[in-house]
Formats: sequence, structure tokens, C-alpha cells
Amino acid sequence: MTLKIMSFNIRGSCKDDGVNIWANRAPLNIKTLQKYNPDIIAFQELQQGNLETYQRELNDYQYFLGLPYNRPGRELYNAIFWKLEQFILRSQGSFYLSETPEVWSASWDTARVRTANWVLLEHVKNQQIFFCFNTHLDHESILARQQGIKLILQQIVILNNNNLPVILTGDFNSYLQLPQAGETLTSQDGVYETIGQAGFIDSYLVAGNKDRAGQHSVHNFLGAEYRVENSDLVHRIDWIWLQENQGKFAVKQCQILKDSEPPVYPSDHYPILAEVALLSKAGTRGGKSRLHPL
Repeated sequence: MTLKIMSFNIRGSCKDDGVNIWANRAPLNIKTLQKYNPDIIAFQELQQGNLETYQRELNDYQYFLGLPYNRPGRELYNAIFWKLEQFILRSQGSFYLSETPEVWSASWDTARVRTANWVLLEHVKNQQIFFCFNTHLDHESILARQQGIKLILQQIVILNNNNLPVILTGDFNSYLQLPQAGETLTSQDGVYETIGQAGFIDSYLVAGNKDRAGQHSVHNFLGAEYRVENSDLVHRIDWIWLQENQGKFAVKQCQILKDSEPPVYPSDHYPILAEVALLSKAGTRGGKSRLHPL
């Protein structure tokens, strides 16, 4: 079974982005989604205006919004969408990235309240079962990113008591340091390394891609004109990670999708698309929420 998995920070619908306000870029956003036709979409920064568009244009998907994040009056969602006819929802949950994850709260000097959402899906035809976790780490506080990802990984261990395959997506806001010859890829804040040490693989690199100067996943509506001060850093901050769990995942390809009609872009981030083969039956059902199921 091959899954097409997309991670996409869509910049919400209430921002005053000039020519790239949601009303202007929504048709291109939808066009891009329909062109690549992912089986699973992990959105970050989804707002009510985006949701209304997707409910109208993507009616072959079911979705889980999860708990809101950001700040009151400007709530965002790390929503997960999946093809309605392909998957059965077995369980779902959401928690705050804080020291009190069951309630709206912020910790570790985070600039915004942050969340992580998860769903447990079963493929209709093959009965394979797997987790999808989706998040958006803080853009300012290094400590919040470090502690937030640790909390997510801890909850994956608690929830995944049947050793099922896990997909972890999100905007991690972690800049990558281009490696020198013979060195491994690292991040400025250690978030990338922490995920790898937990047994996850970076689908982008496993697919044969290499990070290089200028290969960013965020572009601030500048496209190819986006520049960074430190050329040794790559702003590929949107990732699709896979926890193999006895070799059940095989990455076929992973791309940073740069579809655009300048000056209009689908978002200020490029969507990431991975094609992944799930090689064997995933196992028994599991994953009751220990935090805040919705």
C-alpha cells in the first residue's frame, strides 16, 4: 500500500497579506491540493476561512481539527485530513505543548500556545493501522521547541503500546545546519536530532534528496527570491518523519512542491509531499488517549 502524505502550513485566512490574502490565493491553494491528491494532509495554521473553503472543495476528505492554538481570537488548528473512502478513524486526540497539556496553557517562554494532534487510522482495504501526529512548534522560544518535541515523543510512546507505524508531520521552526563533508545533518536547537534519536527517519533525506543552500520550505511569499542571512542554514522547517517500527515504512519519494503563479502563492510555505509504502499489516488496534481525546 502506498500513501501520499502532505504537510502544509497554509498561513491561515485572516492575515492581511496584500495580493496573497486568502481570497486571492485560495483557488491556487485548492488547485495545488487537487493536483497532487494526497491521501493524508497535515495542515498547520488552519483557520475558519480555510476550513470553509476546504469543506466546499475537498468534500472527499474527513478531518480532525483538534484543540485550537495561537491566541484567543486568532485561533489556529493543526488539522489532519484523510480520504474518507480510504481510511477508518479508530481514535483521535489532542494536547497542549506545555507543563499542563490537558488545558489551554503555555510554558517554556513560548510566544504562542501550541498543540499537537493525532489520529489513529485504519486502511479500509488492507486493514493496516498507523498513527499520524501533527504539530507546529514555537517560532521564537528555543526551549519551547526543545521541550515541546520531547513531550510529543513521550506521548507517542504512551499511546503507541502496540508498536504501530507512526507518521510525524509539522512546521518545526527549526533551522538546519548544512553539514560539512563527513558530518551528519544537525539543527540549531537540537530538535532535528531529538526526533532522529527517537527512531524516526526524515523522509526527505531517505528519498535521496540533499539539503543545500537556498533549499527552503518557507519563503514568506517571496518564492525563489527568499534569502537568509546565514547561507550555512537551510530553512527547511517543514518535515515528514516516519517511525519505521520493524521496517514497515519504505519511502518512495519526497518533494518540496513549489507550484505558484507569482506574485500569488498557495501559502508562505511550500507543501511537502512524501510517497510512502506501508509494507506489512500494522498490527492490532490501540491508542486510547491518555490526555484529551475529542
